[in-house]
Amino acid sequence: MLARFSRGLFQPPISRLFATKAKVAAFDGAGTVFDKDSDAVITSFQESFAEHRIYVTRNQVKKGLGLPKEQHFKVTLDIDEVGEEFIRQHGRIYNYKDIADLYRFYRTRQPHNLITYSDPIPGFLDFYSHLRINEQMSISLNTMYSLEEVKIILKHLQEKWDITFDHTITHTDIIKLGGQGRPYPDLLHETRRKFGVAHSEMLVFGDTRHDMLAARNGGYSAVGVTDNSKKRTELINHGASYVIPDFTHGIRVLTEYNERLAAQKAESKSMQLEMRR
Repeated sequence: MLARFSRGLFQPPISRLFATKAKVAAFDGAGTVFDKDSDAVITSFQESFAEHRIYVTRNQVKKGLGLPKEQHFKVTLDIDEVGEEFIRQHGRIYNYKDIADLYRFYRTRQPHNLITYSDPIPGFLDFYSHLRINEQMSISLNTMYSLEEVKIILKHLQEKWDITFDHTITHTDIIKLGGQGRPYPDLLHETRRKFGVAHSEMLVFGDTRHDMLAARNGGYSAVGVTDNSKKRTELINHGASYVIPDFTHGIRVLTEYNERLAAQKAESKSMQLEMRR
């Protein structure tokens, strides 16, 4: 099963390396499609740590956004101030049982917080409609949330906003398939395999450096979504091909991307003709 997940080494057939347009839009979930500031995750993390008598700030929790949740808890505990506070409260350094306990409490809080914070971020609904009606693109949700969490979100988005996805893949799914979460590109590889498209025919959208790293590691072009100038630089440094402040700029970026693909295709054909002469 692991052979499917190539860590970005797979290359599509040469005849499809130069596609003429994007056919699939692969969206990260929290922070990209819904819950602009990842409040559901951050709130659930803060509540989990508070249960262990530890206060963590939003910025501390943000350091691990986009990672599998158990790894996210470890990244947070490894922050000097958080680790030192854990020792003060418990008289020892943390262990993996503590991470399991934190994650267990997190899962009890997430259903409530997901419903509270799962409305689409401003601008996404119009861009989604454009992809559906004007571009006739397939739309995928690629998320590090668990399957049980995503079921809650999908139900909310469909019933309240009439938003549906042609394909959804979660952290639960990718682990069952023998793959790994971000920054590995396995979520993206499985999505591309599902639709049978070349790397260049799938455009990735995300809001964290781990989203961008997964795209870069897999050989995909990625659009970072943030209105924060510092975070914009971070996304570019970790592989973003484009960065937009919100989805009102989505059509422009998609047009630019498709024009670039068309230009590459034309250049490739020209080179092939020259080689035959």
